[in-house]
Order: sequence, then structure tokens, then C-alpha cells
Amino acid sequence: MRPFFTLILVLCCLIVHAQREFAVCDSTFYPYNADSTIIAGRYRLYMQTSSGINMLHNFASSDTNEYIRDFDMARPDRWYVVTGIRTIGGPTTLYRSDDRGQTWVTDTSFYPVMYTSWGSRLTYYNSINQLQQLGHDTLVLFMGYYQSALVYSTNGGSSWQFWFENMIVHYQGLLECDNHYFLYSFEGDAFRPWMFPFHKSLLFSPDTGTAWSSFSNNLHATCSGTSNPRCIYGPTSISRCSLYNYFVDTLSSSCATLPAGIAETPQTANVLSIAPNPATDNVTIQWEGEVLSAIRITDALGRTFSPPGYVSSTGVWRINTSQLPVGHYMIQAVTRYGLSATARLFIER
Repeated sequence: MRPFFTLILVLCCLIVHAQREFAVCDSTFYPYNADSTIIAGRYRLYMQTSSGINMLHNFASSDTNEYIRDFDMARPDRWYVVTGIRTIGGPTTLYRSDDRGQTWVTDTSFYPVMYTSWGSRLTYYNSINQLQQLGHDTLVLFMGYYQSALVYSTNGGSSWQFWFENMIVHYQGLLECDNHYFLYSFEGDAFRPWMFPFHKSLLFSPDTGTAWSSFSNNLHATCSGTSNPRCIYGPTSISRCSLYNYFVDTLSSSCATLPAGIAETPQTANVLSIAPNPATDNVTIQWEGEVLSAIRITDALGRTFSPPGYVSSTGVWRINTSQLPVGHYMIQAVTRYGLSATARLFIER
């Protein structure tokens, strides 16, 4: 009986390890048109124009740990929002609007798609890592943890199909690099991030001979737990928001087209960190490895604000934002050596 109990113990440890902070960006900005920006705050979706900011919808639920994980558009009038808790594999909800964000309904249209979970064929449960648009009417859902899979739609989300799945991996998204896509992921056991390329012609190709699910036949790289020269590896334990930036920066110098279908701008630019974001009463601004000597806060109209705050001995700024109006701001920070970085801050009440 000892091997059986050992297996149970290992599985329990894996499950507990999976429930770590998912660490997606807390607020994200999506250019909508020349005059408008859509802002996803913690619970609320906003539309900001030159005339001001308006809340489109409040997705707050009875679970205060839930927040907006993702926002995307399949069509100009069909928008999607994913909400959920901060742990990998935690429950999520997919919402859809067919009137440009005015009304929202829960979307379970992808549930009938089948997948394998611990040896059983099941319909999809509510665990979405990300929804991503790859072009007009083409959407991809990156699902699950440990048993992670990709589900796609080529008709704007009206119907969904299964592409492939793998064990011990957390798929996060696709980046575009000329004639290739790069699929990036966290490794399931040690959370080591990696990505690998495949030719665009293979997108949604059938899993003939388990080419996708086993990454065999020399078509796809085996990255998890190995050091494959075809794979690009990221720092261990990096957050999802930082991982996206890291891989984009890695590819940007050699790719003419980047990224794939992602119009969002994470709230953390360069290496400047702002938390919490969105903020209400207070915010901390820091640049890892650097001592900040000055902070400048401006709004969308270019007005400068000087809220009260103080600087720690390590150059970390803590600012009282309780008197700043609701809206989005640009933060420019300067180090004692003259280095400069900017990031966006969103204030909500």
C-alpha cells in the first residue's frame, strides 16, 4: 500500500503547488479607435474618450478575489471578458456582449467541447487562462492547468472546436513572428516559462499521429523539463504580465510582425512596477535594482499632479492617490543616474 499513498501524496503536493498567484496584469488598456481607450480595471470595464471616462459594466461578484482576467473583441460589436480568481486552475467565467459592451451575458458555448482530464473524457469546465484574438473572427481559448488545452473558433465565438492538449503545462498565448507563431506557456510542475515556434500553416492543424499533443515528428519542440535549442526560456517564477513583456521583447528585434492579435498594453512598461493597479487611496512605485529620485504624474489631458507621498531609503515611492480623480494617468520615473521609465496607472473608486 505504500506506493499508493506515495502517489496520493505527490498528487496532493502538485495540486497545492498549482494554486499559486496567477499574477496577471491588474489593469490593462486597449486602444479602441483614435479617440477611445477601453480600460479593464479590477472589476469594472470602462470607456475613456477625450470628453471623459464612463463605466461600461461592473463584473464584481460575491467573491472579492475575482477580477477581470482578460478582454478581447471578436468583431466590432462582439466583445468578451474573462473573470476569475487569481490562482491557476481557479474557476473563471466567460462573458459576451453583442452590443459593444452595453449588455453582457454568461457564455458557455465552448462547454460542449471534449477534453481528457486524468484519463476521462469530459466537457470543458470553467478554467480559462486567456482568450486571444488571432484575426477577424478567429479566437483561441487557453484552458486549464496541468491538463491544459487550446480551443478555437473561426466564426467569432459562435461555435468552438478542440485543437490539442498536454499534461503538466499552462498554455498562455500565441505571439506572431513573420511566418511563424510562438506558443508560450508555464511549465506545470516547476512553472518554468517557455515558448516554441511553428509555421503559420500548422495553426489548428489536426493532431495526426499526436504531433501536437506529444510534440513529436520534428514538427514541434519539446520544451518542458528540457533544454531544447528551438525553445526560448524565460526566468523562473516570472508573472504572466511580465512573461508576456519578456517574450515580446525577446522577439521584437528580429520580427516584422509582433504580437499576434493582442492590442493590449499592460500597465507595467519597461521595468517600472506600480501596485496596486488600479489604485484607490495609495500606490507604490518602484524600479527593481534602481533608486528612484523623481516621479511625474500626468493625466490624459497632459495635466501634472503632485499628490502627497514619501520616498523610502531604497528609493521606493509611496503616494497617496485618494484625491486623484478617477481615470488613467502616465507615471514617469527617473533614477538617480538619469534613467527614465514610464507606466500607466488607473484610479478607480
